[in-house]
Amino acid sequence: MFERACFSIKQKTLFFVEEHLPSFPLIVALTYRCNLSCGYCNARALQHLFPQELSLEDMRKLLGWMKRTGFKTIMFTGGEPTLHPQFRELVTVCIQRGFDCSMATNGAYPDDLGPFIGKTIKTIFLNCSTTYARSCQDELLEKLRRLKASGVRLILKINVASPHDGISDYCVLAKAVGARVRIGLTNPPAYGESRAVVTDLRGRMEAVERFARQCCVNKVYVYLARPIPRCLYTHDEWKRLRKVLLVKSRCFVGYRGNYLSRLVVNPDLSTFGCFNNMRKEENIVEMPTRKHLNSTYKGHFLKATGRCFLTDKTDCEFLRRKECYGVCFAYYTGEEKITDHAGRS
Repeated sequence: MFERACFSIKQKTLFFVEEHLPSFPLIVALTYRCNLSCGYCNARALQHLFPQELSLEDMRKLLGWMKRTGFKTIMFTGGEPTLHPQFRELVTVCIQRGFDCSMATNGAYPDDLGPFIGKTIKTIFLNCSTTYARSCQDELLEKLRRLKASGVRLILKINVASPHDGISDYCVLAKAVGARVRIGLTNPPAYGESRAVVTDLRGRMEAVERFARQCCVNKVYVYLARPIPRCLYTHDEWKRLRKVLLVKSRCFVGYRGNYLSRLVVNPDLSTFGCFNNMRKEENIVEMPTRKHLNSTYKGHFLKATGRCFLTDKTDCEFLRRKECYGVCFAYYTGEEKITDHAGRS
């Protein structure tokens, strides 16, 4: 009973911090190459659009810009960031400049890289919805245990593509390695027709809720990665859901006037508002101030959020109150999506 009460207090504290005091690192894609090919991945096409990798010289320029504009943390992503041939050098220069580093990875990196990651990376977001995670569970478990022993904070990422995805084992894995769980519904692909893949949101969320209840029983902290439509739930259902899962109906983009909360820097130093708002903007180090870049993405966001991303409706009560925009920018099919700053598709 005491342990249950302690977990409940910790859970409520983490919910409050995540919702009201979130931290937003600058997300930097070192490379869009990947050693896996997951069907749900909404960034698969990017390795063809950005065949180059972030150079050490450009990383130094970026870190200088971050210092000037107030960014203090950096999150490496891809693709698979550990595939970058200068991965160690890039991480080292960030540490030397005083930045805290986190990383999103599929975990399929060489064993000899593990000790370096354990010494330099503070938080690992490990994607568990991959063929590697499903087929090499013992190997992955050993890697996670070594990282945990090195003091790395572990967050397991799970993507739910259908109500029948087998995800209950990930609660057991998270408990075994002392990890948190970040669960989300798979998004439409970043490129191509998005509406065709919008299927059974309520059914997938019911699977997520069952998983969240399992996590609560096992004292595993779990939160939802992306917003969901508020209209999926009645008021009472929404309250019930939020007792077991940190869930939101609008994105953190725009939170307290910050439209850079999910900013992604590409290997050529161009930017996306997030991985689901792929309007490509100019070289970030050429932006004179953070305020200038924030204003640019604010304009994109406000133009897009005049109607529900999912249904195109403008008369929804939750939309009027700015509580919900209809899932995520991934479902937006207007002219702002998948273009560069010159307006080209």
